[in-house]
Amino acid sequence: MPEPSRDTNRAMHQPEKAPPVWIDLPSADREALGDLCRQVGLPPELITYCLLDLRRPKVIPCATWLYSAWQVPVFAVNPSPGTDEVVYRFVEIKACLGPAAIVTTQGRLRRAKRLLASLVPDGDALVRERPGNLLVTLVERVGEAYVAAHEELAVAPTVKPDVRSRRVRQARTATEIQLIRHAHAHRDAIQKLIVRGGRWLEAAEVERLSQAAERLGNLGRDPSQPSGSPGVA
Repeated sequence: MPEPSRDTNRAMHQPEKAPPVWIDLPSADREALGDLCRQVGLPPELITYCLLDLRRPKVIPCATWLYSAWQVPVFAVNPSPGTDEVVYRFVEIKACLGPAAIVTTQGRLRRAKRLLASLVPDGDALVRERPGNLLVTLVERVGEAYVAAHEELAVAPTVKPDVRSRRVRQARTATEIQLIRHAHAHRDAIQKLIVRGGRWLEAAEVERLSQAAERLGNLGRDPSQPSGSPGVA
């Protein structure tokens, strides 16, 4: 019986590669992020980005890691009687995608601690498939949050046609314009993610991102305009 080759013996004794991990830091601080530099190789340059309130979507490659920041619209209906006013704020989620891990941090609002879990409840399964899959799914669901928020604003107020209702409509129009501008900024960031994140993403994931960017770009567009035409200025 022939003896196994040396290469076969070496392969048999190689330790199994650790599966990719998702590390979420709802209350990120410099010390916790510094620990991740040692544990999973998070670049020290990204610590500051993770701690800043950017308030704009951002995509930054850094060595073998890819940093991105996204702002999710969180809406609440004003409970004041006789009005149908809609108000919202943005919660920032940051993701650092590495070779075998993805690190996420969230905004300081109390509701932010539950927001990421609601966006990607299947995150652990997604990251085991591929860390990039979790990032792409997160970006898709942030986009879906903008679409849902825009649909909420499109619902006509139920108040009577008086001065107060005109103020409500004006406020909703201003809110819609701001929301669409944020959505289009996220469309631009997704397009940057496609360009700058090629080494981290597979072809199918790039296609999913392209579709998400197109949906965001269509928010506020006149249906009579061709796709890609400008909507709200």
